[in-house]
Amino acid sequence: MITTLSNGIRVATERTSTVGTATVGVYFGAGSRQDTLATSGAAHNLRNMLTKGTSTRSKGQLAEEIESMGARLSG
Repeated sequence: MITTLSNGIRVATERTSTVGTATVGVYFGAGSRQDTLATSGAAHNLRNMLTKGTSTRSKGQLAEEIESMGARLSG
């Protein structure tokens, strides 16, 4: 089922027989197919931020922070 929240974020859910687990994927409507001149390179910058770090957090710090919440960062 796909639900659109009031802020426009779409959430896809599926009920399974497994209890107590969740998988979350974050997908951005960015990339060469959606890019305009104003947004050109947005997907590349998002990927770099998540996989290479930012000016205030290294790649390792980002991964550690995300994994401390029980998640896994891959990219």
